[in-house]
Amino acid sequence: MSSPHPPYTPTDNPNLIPPSGPNWRLIGAIVIALAIIGLTVSIPLYQNWQTEKAAHAERGRYQGAVYDIVIDGTPARLELAWAGPHLAVVTDPVLPPDSIVTVSGDFGKETLKWDEQYQVFGPTQAEIDPYSHHKVSVSISDATGQPLWSGKRWAWGVVSGHHH
Repeated sequence: MSSPHPPYTPTDNPNLIPPSGPNWRLIGAIVIALAIIGLTVSIPLYQNWQTEKAAHAERGRYQGAVYDIVIDGTPARLELAWAGPHLAVVTDPVLPPDSIVTVSGDFGKETLKWDEQYQVFGPTQAEIDPYSHHKVSVSISDATGQPLWSGKRWAWGVVSGHHH
């Protein structure tokens, strides 16, 4: 008697390929490549942005960037002034000489002393390149340590040459 089906052989089964998901290695390599390209492009763009901002910043009598602020409810102007390779703080109206002015940035943190001759707080002990740009935190307190104003501002470096 003959069987209705031929005998089973392993070659009769289809060779199933397991379903594959996304190629995570390829996706990861693409993401890393795009990040490297993005960082490489962003550095000169950031430097150009800084140069443009510095060129158009309002400057004070010591070639520092000038900002309008409010100190303890009173409108004032703050200059992050350059004293050679040092930073100083000038306000208009002038703060009382016993005020406490602290600046911090990539150069460290310093409490600036009142300079009677120049009517400024500072300059810093740390040497800072006056031709580069520095993000600094400034805090102003009264003689008792009561905060009057604090904020982060750019100490735009002195710009040489003509910029548009």
